[in-house]
Amino acid sequence: MNHEFGSELANELGRKAVAGYYSFELEQLTLARVYLAEGKPEGALKILGIVSNSAEQLERTGVMIEVLMLEALAYKALGNLDKAIEDIKLSLSLAEPEGYISLFIEEGIQMANLLFEASRQGIDLKYTQRLLKAFPRLVSERFLTINHPR
Repeated sequence: MNHEFGSELANELGRKAVAGYYSFELEQLTLARVYLAEGKPEGALKILGIVSNSAEQLERTGVMIEVLMLEALAYKALGNLDKAIEDIKLSLSLAEPEGYISLFIEEGIQMANLLFEASRQGIDLKYTQRLLKAFPRLVSERFLTINHPR
């Protein structure tokens, strides 16, 4: 009986530790978004680096997709379009097999602009087009009617 209680306690502590980590992750991603909104991409990149390391070790693909998206936006804000495109390309390659859409849409017009640039550079054309078409009308018509003759 005592052994069962110990197992239950260990399971409960494990669940609480996991829940605590997920809360930490969510807080850090939210803080990175705040830094981006405030025009402080360097701060966002510091936070995202920490989240990226743990998410990669824990094989949390969904979080890695989000981190890479936010890093891409931060690098774009810093004027490093090559690194931004590299990160968004990796994010797209992880997201496409699972069909992530809303994660990209929720980032708004800055993400639409970055996806448009990625599309112009021939990156994941079908999936990028699908994402761009999913953006609400706040995205200009040029994003919705991209034509690539390749």
